Order: sequence, then C-alpha cells, then structure tokens
Amino acid sequence: MKQYKKKIAGWLVAVLLLTSFGVPLPTLAATKTITIKTATIGNAEKIHKELNDRKALVLRVAGAKAKARQVVRALETKIKDVNKQDVIFHYQSSRASGKYYLFRISKEQAKQYYYANLFCKKLMKKFKNGTCYGYVWTDGVGEKNGYTQYRYAYEGYQSYLKSGAGLAFEEYYRQSYKTYEALCKEREELWRTYPRSEEDAERLETVGSQIQEMEQTNFFIKTDCRRDFYKLKESVAKCYAIAFAAENFGELSDAMKVWVIGESGYFACQFNRKNEYGSEPKFCMVYSGKMKNAWYSGEGLRAMVNNKVQGVCANYAVMESLLWEQWGIWNQINTSAKINHAWSVVKVKNSKGKTLWIPFDYRVGPSGIYNASEKEQYRLYLQGIKGAPSKKNFNLSDFN
Repeated sequence: MKQYKKKIAGWLVAVLLLTSFGVPLPTLAATKTITIKTATIGNAEKIHKELNDRKALVLRVAGAKAKARQVVRALETKIKDVNKQDVIFHYQSSRASGKYYLFRISKEQAKQYYYANLFCKKLMKKFKNGTCYGYVWTDGVGEKNGYTQYRYAYEGYQSYLKSGAGLAFEEYYRQSYKTYEALCKEREELWRTYPRSEEDAERLETVGSQIQEMEQTNFFIKTDCRRDFYKLKESVAKCYAIAFAAENFGELSDAMKVWVIGESGYFACQFNRKNEYGSEPKFCMVYSGKMKNAWYSGEGLRAMVNNKVQGVCANYAVMESLLWEQWGIWNQINTSAKINHAWSVVKVKNSKGKTLWIPFDYRVGPSGIYNASEKEQYRLYLQGIKGAPSKKNFNLSDFN
C-alpha cells in the first residue's frame, strides 16, 4: 500500500512539474514573457503592444504577492493612457516564481483587450457621424421635414463645437433659448393680430426668418408633433457636447461612457440592421434567438466590432456585462421572473465623483417591458443588489 501511495504521489508531482497555471510547460515556454519591476508607461506600452497581437502573455513581476499585484493594478491604470480608450487588461491566474510573481493573460483575454479597443473607436466614430440622429426621430419628429430641420441643427451644433468653443456653450444656449422663446411668443401674438398692419406683417416675416435661422443653427428638438414650436433640451445638449468634445472614449467619465453606449443605440433592442437613413447597416446588436456561446468571450467582442452579434434579453445583459468589464466598471446581471426579463446594472461615477446606480435595459434606465411607475420600475430593477438604492438616484444632468 505504501509503495502504491508513493507511486501516486510521484505521479502527482510529475503532473505538477509538467504544468503551470493549468498550462503544459512547453506551451508556457512558448508564451511571451515580460519582466517588470515597476509600473511605468514604458512597461504599459510593452504590454499594449503584445496584447494587440492577440496572443497569451505572462507578466513576470518583481516582488512578493501583495507588491506584485499592486504593480499590476498600477499598470492597468497606465495602460488606459496608452490605448486612450480606458480599456484595462485582465489576467487568468497568478503564482509565485522565486523572487517574482507570474501573471498569465490568456489568449482570450488578449483578444478581449484588442477588440474592446476597436469597439470603442468604432462606436465613437459611428456616434459622432450620425447615430444620434435617431434620438430626435423617436422623440417626436416623424415627418421628413422634421428630420431635415434637426439635421441642420445637428450640423450647426457640430460646427459650433469644432470652432473651439468647447464646453463653454451652456450660457450661450441658455440666452439663445430665451431669445428664441421671446421670438416665438411675439410670432404667436402677431398671428392673432387682426386686422394686421403693414408694419406688423413685415415684423412677422422678420421674426419668422429669425426663428427659422435659430432652428437651423441651435440644438432645438421638436417636442409636440402637432405644433411647429421647438424647444432646447439643455441637459441633452450638454451630454452631446461632452461626448463630441472628447477625441477618445477614454476621455469620458464612466457615467458618460454608459450614456454614450445607450444613446448610440447599439443595445437598443432592434430586430434588424436596416438603416432608413442610408445604405450602411446600423451598428447594433440584433434581437434574435440565434446566440453563440463563443460570444461570451473575446469572440463576442470581435462579433460586436464586426456587427454580427445577436440574442435575446439575457444575451444582451451578458454582452453588456462583457463590455463593462473591459473598462473595469462594476456591474451585475439582474433578472426578474415577474416580467421574464434580464438586464445589466452598473455602478459608475461621473466627472464630479457622484456614484450612479444605472439599470441598463437596452438603454439607460428600465425599458417599457415593466409597465409601471418610475418608482416601481427602479425598485424592481435594482432589487437584490447589495448596496444599491431602492430608487433612482440620478438625473440626466448627472451625466457629465
């Protein structure tokens, strides 16, 4: 029996010697290794370069476990400055090796890093180039001329931002809207004036031209399809300004990242990619029962970049979660048998440090699947999550 036990023990030792991180030694030997003593930008650049090859990587970090992990955490922060998209890297496992600690980044994790960076760049470009046109279309403007008017406003707004005004636009828009309101009120009074003098008729024409010009050069949206009056949504305009002023995704706060993802319509529960605004397909996840298990990994981010991913509510939640994790954003998938539904919840901070608990259900906030009051919706959507409030704790103005 003793000899038998010795053989078993010898066999186990042999297996342990032949493997590391659960990977055969020949494979590990073929994996690129970077030796790191401190968390410098130079080391972050080396990691970034290797991960872009989408191959497994071992970080050989000097020091004991606690010190080595501290260095790796610092490198996760520094690599954000390198890729400019705020994407971090993840490691599969770690172990001691003499005076060093080894951190293994798997091939799948390398792919996640690579494709997450591509996704950020592509989504930001799509968002800036017109994905957000749909916001006003679904917010009340259904007729062709309404879309055209908004497009003029949008283009004028972009020009204003590109002129170098940056974010110093808020007071301009506030004063601009006060002028606009006064002109609309004057036009309404002139319409009611009867009989109308020649002077009133000329003034009505002038006021009409001024209003039309403002509608084409300011961020106005139509809020009532039965009337021709437009209103400036300052909080929405402010969010768009922050997004457009950012050259790279990484310049946005985590709260704004979530807002842009929501406004982009990528997870907007669309049933096809047909684009009514042009021949190019919509950049989005499609609602369909055809979901591949391989998409719950780096292949999923690859499918997102290539505009191929699809699934039902639970799959949307998983793909959202996969994306949030690439920025190191805390998230949890929540479900409800009551409404037979699943969604992701994120805990993020805005640029002022305020923590927002956001149910992301195809967009920011609960969808109309749960037909209830806002208070009831948020109670259900945040239930069971440790530390989460029982009600909505943010407004549109908190996205900054």
